[in-house]
Amino acid sequence: MRTLVLDVPGAHCGACRAAIVSALQAAVGVVSTEVDVRRRLATVTFDEHRVTAAALRDLLATAGYPPA
Repeated sequence: MRTLVLDVPGAHCGACRAAIVSALQAAVGVVSTEVDVRRRLATVTFDEHRVTAAALRDLLATAGYPPA
C-alpha cells in the first residue's frame, strides 16, 4: 500500500470534496480517500500494484481538479 498526498487548488467546498472522492474511488486499487478542502489536500491510499500515482493524478485532472 502507498499513500499519496496531492495539492488540489480547485477544491473549496463540499461538492468539490464529493467529486474528488468519487473520481478517486472509481479507480481499482484505491483503498481510501480523504479530502481536506480547507487545506486543499487530497490523501489517497492505494495498492500500487493495481493503480499508479500518475493514473490517480490523471483521474483528478479529468474530473476538473488537476493537482498542483
